[in-house]
Amino acid sequence: ENIFAAYSTYSHKLADFSFQVGLRAEQTITEAEGKNRSYFNVFPSLFLSQSLVGNNELQLNYTSRINRPRGWQLNDFVNRTDELNISYGNPDLMPELTNAFEFNYIKTWESGHTFSTSLYYRMTTDVVERVRKLQAEVMETTYRNLTSSQSAGTEFVVKNRFLKSKLDLTSTLNTYYYALAGNAEYQIPDTENFSWNARVNANYIIKKGFTSQLTAYYRAPQLIAQGSQEHMYGVDLG
Repeated sequence: ENIFAAYSTYSHKLADFSFQVGLRAEQTITEAEGKNRSYFNVFPSLFLSQSLVGNNELQLNYTSRINRPRGWQLNDFVNRTDELNISYGNPDLMPELTNAFEFNYIKTWESGHTFSTSLYYRMTTDVVERVRKLQAEVMETTYRNLTSSQSAGTEFVVKNRFLKSKLDLTSTLNTYYYALAGNAEYQIPDTENFSWNARVNANYIIKKGFTSQLTAYYRAPQLIAQGSQEHMYGVDLG
């Protein structure tokens, strides 16, 4: 897969107000045995920022994003380890395209603490989902540009520094509404639910040259096209 891109941005500041506009063009060329294709996309962006008294800031952003399918999702080699449950990729998959709108409020303190909250709305087309279908007593699993999705939510981020900046702590909480359009071919109805996730990242300087890190996260159950995913959590120490 070869990706050729061109970027252009323009930014300007007027007193406490600043803005940036951007445009990104990308040509993607994917080559595989028996299947070659290419597609072209243009992605605009806009960032507005207003500084307020007392180290407060408001931001309004619009971005257009792309999420390309992974190589293993495109690979149509059939895995027949279990003859009654086979799986394969889909070389015809197109990338997911997302339009995202965000409104942010940021507060900083001279002590090194930062608080930010965001309201966002995201709309995605050509959502790639893993799908399963029973064909003559054989369950086939593959990937499809199955549907479109919408999500809207609130994200809170708190950054703190303690113990004379030896401890750097970042905490994130994201709560959101998620809606997935149905698909008649796979008999999937429209679905929607509320979900949330949280993450904490802590860095502690033991002494010069030695740092420890702790990361903990939790993701609540969430919907997928055919059913749901159970909750997920983990802790990493480094």
